[in-house]
Amino acid sequence: MTMNEAREYFISMGCSAFHMAREYPDRYDHYKRLHITAELEHQWTMEAFTDTYDKVLGGHHSENLWAWHSRCEEYMHTLNSREYFSKMLTLTRFVTPKETDGQRVVIAETINGRRDNKFRDGLIYGAYDCGMPAEAMAFASIALWLAEHDREPVPNENRWSAERVVDSRRKTESIIRALKL
Repeated sequence: MTMNEAREYFISMGCSAFHMAREYPDRYDHYKRLHITAELEHQWTMEAFTDTYDKVLGGHHSENLWAWHSRCEEYMHTLNSREYFSKMLTLTRFVTPKETDGQRVVIAETINGRRDNKFRDGLIYGAYDCGMPAEAMAFASIALWLAEHDREPVPNENRWSAERVVDSRRKTESIIRALKL
């Protein structure tokens, strides 16, 4: 495996050692033999975030915006800096009105975090924990709007359900209460 192949593999696996090891353990063993530094992986993650971010804002990705948004959110949590939370807010504001019915709840779930609130994942907790309470509230407001404005697509897709929308709203409201936003 060359360094360029390692970079492509790392990015294709969401910049995640967990995903690399789980999905392709043999290939991950080759990757580990290259002794790639955490600094280089961090640089590759920044590049992956910036590339995806720029392509979405530039209109190169116009379908399944929820997937591109989620990908940037995964990269951003690895980078975990105020700059990237600000960029995620810009990206979230950009994709929110463009996403289609039945997909908005997926963006709301990314904003809220997919695990139990005790894990403090998602964009609301992340921004708040990074010392950005105004941005945390902005993310919460967007999540509420997304839940309020999501409608069942026609024909119904497997991802959408009224229950998911209700759960998303409740989770957002719970986070707002917990953080006293």
